[in-house]
Amino acid sequence: MLWYDGDKSTGGNHMTETTEHSAAIEAAEEAVKPGKFSILKALKDRAYPVLDVPIFLDEQAALDAARVSAQIDALEEDGEEMKALEAEFEEALARLNHSRVTVKVQGISEGRREELFKVVNEQFPTTTEKDAFGSKTEVYDPKRDVEFTKSLWVEQIISLTDVDGAAQEGVTLEDVEEMFVSLPPAASSVINKVVMEDIRIATAIFMSKADSDFFFFC
Repeated sequence: MLWYDGDKSTGGNHMTETTEHSAAIEAAEEAVKPGKFSILKALKDRAYPVLDVPIFLDEQAALDAARVSAQIDALEEDGEEMKALEAEFEEALARLNHSRVTVKVQGISEGRREELFKVVNEQFPTTTEKDAFGSKTEVYDPKRDVEFTKSLWVEQIISLTDVDGAAQEGVTLEDVEEMFVSLPPAASSVINKVVMEDIRIATAIFMSKADSDFFFFC
């Protein structure tokens, strides 16, 4: 059991939609300041919003922390048992935090997103089949969605940094395929949510703001 929230004790860094959207708007406003705005720069990937996404790899530590936390909540008064459980909880949190990896995810344009989907769709095209009544129905290969998600991870994950500061710049398809197999399910879910939803929304806000201000200054 892993989580991605704002609890300081977990070392989490949950960004609400409000925070993400505010960051996108601030980035766009900075880009369009008089004398600084460049539509070419705004259209390059490096101008798009970036989110730091903490994930935790030690599932046992997360499970231990959740179990002890429940035991603490069940106690009705302080005492030696409470102190022992609190010490055990802190030890589990320390192990959990030591397994933290920060995934830096950058937005991409909708045009680039469509290009990636087109490539995958050509590899796994939608087909048609006739049912018992002769009606045609579309049938798509479920591998298409998986491969599209992998391509987005490769495109949008720009770095991974462990708790000691050691970093890897970008990921290859081979890296992503291993991550799909080996990452804890909760960690994969967090990355997917950011790639498929949060950073996409932030990018849309950024481009909308930059485009409107560009035409205003023109």
